[in-house]
Amino acid sequence: MSGKTLKPTLSGSRNKTRKRDEKERYEPAVFRDAIITGLEDVGNNHDQILRYLCETATGKLDVKRYGEVLLDVLFVGGIIAPGGAIEGNVRTDICLTRQSMKI
Repeated sequence: MSGKTLKPTLSGSRNKTRKRDEKERYEPAVFRDAIITGLEDVGNNHDQILRYLCETATGKLDVKRYGEVLLDVLFVGGIIAPGGAIEGNVRTDICLTRQSMKI
């Protein structure tokens, strides 16, 4: 009997997790949907789009965390999957590739 004896545990007891151990989920599709909804609400006015992105979106959404997704939406209108295809069927026409060039 040189082994250690096990301590009894209560069934149903929960282990507490510390706040530093809790991680936020990375959900780029939710961020994409929020940005596309906001862009479509402001319309095709460039000043309102800029105001939405600078003031509203940076205050409510975690732009630093989802920077790559934000650039994907602004350039092509959706999230770019590996291989260059656009993920899902959610797209917006308010993006760089769909704008007409006026010189």
